[in-house]
Amino acid sequence: MQSHEVLLREMESLQQMPDELIRWLADHTAVTSFSRGEVLIEEGTSTRNCYFIISGETDVLFEGRSLGPTGAGQPEGEMAMFFRQPRSATTVANSDTVTVLDLPAAAFDELQRTNPELSNRFQAELLSYLERARGITSSDAQDRARRTTADPDPET
Repeated sequence: MQSHEVLLREMESLQQMPDELIRWLADHTAVTSFSRGEVLIEEGTSTRNCYFIISGETDVLFEGRSLGPTGAGQPEGEMAMFFRQPRSATTVANSDTVTVLDLPAAAFDELQRTNPELSNRFQAELLSYLERARGITSSDAQDRARRTTADPDPET
């Protein structure tokens, strides 16, 4: 397999990122694989890792409805990581194997503390990409997260 840095540089979602950030991501990600049907991200949970898909395809579900597939070069889980909110959707492996670069939320949190300028650039560029590519805004994801965690029966 290619180096993490080469894999990251080839990803469409990261094309506008500065070299310093690509190198940082390469140093802080690990290769992980998921099998068909395995859940990468579960709606409503508080996990915050972000995944960059190297190969394979996933299906993104919100309230059980498919929002469509994602594949190589795409991020998954970035909104929960950026905004420290519960997962706004579920992501399921839709290929025999989905291979990702896994960015732990703790590493991103450390980047925010030690290099806020680079952290802000990462967030701004990735959110801009998602809006262009998928029509998803950060407020869309935050609204979904709020709906996911809202108590459907306020009397309970």
